[in-house]
Amino acid sequence: MRRWVKLAAVLCAVLALGAAGAGGALAATSTQTQAQQILKECGNGQLSQTYPRASLEAALKQMSASQRQYSPCVDVIDAALAGAGGHSGGGGGGSGGSFLPTPVIVILVILILGGVTFGAIAVRRRQGGGGPGDGGPESGGPGDGGPESGGPGDGGPGGGPPAAA
Repeated sequence: MRRWVKLAAVLCAVLALGAAGAGGALAATSTQTQAQQILKECGNGQLSQTYPRASLEAALKQMSASQRQYSPCVDVIDAALAGAGGHSGGGGGGSGGSFLPTPVIVILVILILGGVTFGAIAVRRRQGGGGPGDGGPESGGPGDGGPESGGPGDGGPGGGPPAAA
């Protein structure tokens, strides 16, 4: 049984780390792809859709010197940033966003909590603390000799007549 608990804890930890790495890589790839699309679209003076703030800022960083000087891209992206609740010219702070989408964060939290739970159970069992239903010394389960054991001949709730003394 202990082997399965350890295996489950390790598996949860590996899944959590894998999800975090994959989520970060997907977010970075998506931002870079969107930044390139923004740079293609902004030359005609407008953007075809609303882009996330991180993608707009990445487009400003990737913009070439000639594009800054001879195209309306800086103004278009600045206008989009202002519409998104921020602007690229210094000052003013906004609410900070996350580089990971909310569902990925929720999944990571669940996996981490599951790993911590399995780890705590494994440590508790290793120290002999036991728990409800595991048959350990504190479980109060069948056959432990306690008042609730209900063994035959002990006069408990599930037993027969008391044993002769």
